[in-house]
Amino acid sequence: MQTNEEIFASHPAKIFVWLQEWLQAGKPIEPDSEINWLGLAETSAANACSLYRNYSIADSFLWGSISISIQEALSKTTPAKEFSNRYACAMQVRTNLIIQFGNYPADPICDAQLVLDWFYQTLKFSVEECERLIGIWPNPEATGNFEFKMVFDRLEMLRCLCEAKRISADQSLLGWLGLLGQFEKTKQATRNYPPPDPSEIKITYTSDLF
Repeated sequence: MQTNEEIFASHPAKIFVWLQEWLQAGKPIEPDSEINWLGLAETSAANACSLYRNYSIADSFLWGSISISIQEALSKTTPAKEFSNRYACAMQVRTNLIIQFGNYPADPICDAQLVLDWFYQTLKFSVEECERLIGIWPNPEATGNFEFKMVFDRLEMLRCLCEAKRISADQSLLGWLGLLGQFEKTKQATRNYPPPDPSEIKITYTSDLF
């Protein structure tokens, strides 16, 4: 496969083998490459959940594996402000696959523990600090804090895994999920507030994986 057209038109099994050979050869996966890696990752993610057409379980799993591999590789070569987003995309695809096909401990793709570990390893806030920021919402200190809002995007993945009975929440996770519910109620109650002044918003990003 040489061109984007050839890659996108190929069967997922062929793409998967080609991608593994590419990675094993140490070739880079970069956003500025002639290969449309991001487009392939996003298309593969859509195919994994049969967004545009129905795929077999095997093909859906292959599409998901392709997307995760590319997004994780891209997260290592993208600017800091895109790093967290790329890795989060990989985890969202993983979450969807686990919900569809089950949790398989130690599997490199469908292990729910990977999602749970990622949540705790990327936490930048304590429960108490999150409660404080929820309490002042929609103050710009909270609405403009990118990492704070990402906590709840990641918690949504864990809530979906719990609801699908792919993981069981311990006391720690139950506490965080309770904060997610609290945050949603607060946003709902303040949805008619005027938006904050953009000049008062300070958005911060992190390039830390853990």
